[in-house]
Amino acid sequence: MIAEIAGQHPGPCVIIGADMDALPTEEATGLPFASTVQRSMHACGHDLHTASLLGAAQALLALKPRLRGNVRLMFQPAE
Repeated sequence: MIAEIAGQHPGPCVIIGADMDALPTEEATGLPFASTVQRSMHACGHDLHTASLLGAAQALLALKPRLRGNVRLMFQPAE
């Protein structure tokens, strides 16, 4: 999925990406937030990647009046 923030001034287009899938690994931590889907474990920071990209989007939207060019935000499943 790709979203785009269009700046208010001409300029280049840049892309920021984040992978957002789970690893095909059996969850064996026993933690209360452990995956309940067989052979799917969020073990390598994908949740953080997605949250970070959403945070960047929020910051860029606040800067939109001064933004030169466009920023594409790519949420990449199955990387």
